[in-house]
Amino acid sequence: MSFDSIMNEKSERAKIFRDILFVHKPHAHMFKTISGVQPFSTTLIVDNKFKSGLQATRCGVAFHHAAQIIIASVTANQILTRDLPIYRRAHAVYTAGNLTEFYHETLGIWLRYLNACISKNHVQSTLKLAQACCFLSHTDTLPNMTYIRQGICTVYEEDSEVVNVLKQLLDIFLATFIPACVKVDSTIKFSPTFSDFPGSAKNEADVCVDNFLVDFKTSMYLNARWSIIAQIWFYYLMNELEHPHTPYTKIGFYHARYGETTYIDLDTISSSVRQTASKDLKWWIDANRDAELFDTSKAAKHA
Repeated sequence: MSFDSIMNEKSERAKIFRDILFVHKPHAHMFKTISGVQPFSTTLIVDNKFKSGLQATRCGVAFHHAAQIIIASVTANQILTRDLPIYRRAHAVYTAGNLTEFYHETLGIWLRYLNACISKNHVQSTLKLAQACCFLSHTDTLPNMTYIRQGICTVYEEDSEVVNVLKQLLDIFLATFIPACVKVDSTIKFSPTFSDFPGSAKNEADVCVDNFLVDFKTSMYLNARWSIIAQIWFYYLMNELEHPHTPYTKIGFYHARYGETTYIDLDTISSSVRQTASKDLKWWIDANRDAELFDTSKAAKHA
């Protein structure tokens, strides 16, 4: 199961999961911003509204990948193109066969473009990067390689509105997040994945830069909804359980339409709170290894 699915599930086990996160999560007032303004209060910069939810989804997925490419391009050759999730996925599609000539040629062009961005440590055009990531992100919408072999992925129409908004977001990202958070010698981990969670769905964050776990947000809405804080808190706790020797020092968000980075230093949260939260989450995970064997009476008693 994924974080989103259990958060939306209407069951006793889901309620207990939400309660564990809610009780221990940091409060909104504990966060800070890179700019120094009050957290979750920055002025909207890019206010273009999409006509459909599909456009918003495409923009969000493409921004996630484009931001990773920009981060990789400004570091000192420590990141290879194949380290990028979007490149691995798109390259698998490229080599799978059964593609139209146009789709195959276009995919090859954009894959070579990504390779040039990383090898030369430079993104020359945010418009070109936006176009590349909108096209390559199309492969992210395909459930599995069967779709690719059947040729279902070969239809693509560029949405100029999505590309234009994405370009604006990338220009702001280059001017705000990069100089504030990424150095030439920064240690980068893309898409940290937490697998020790019941079910087969991936629980994947966006990027970790120098022990700062960041979740990218492209929504127009900037507020301290408890669910978004719970999500980054959940990622932190999962890392504590799975990788205790590589702890995060900060967790937070980059709000792309606001050009703002909001974060919390984890040492401002008492160690007892962090340890209790980790212990309670581990209990819940162990109790749900097999959902059918989950004893709700014991769970209620624990809660």
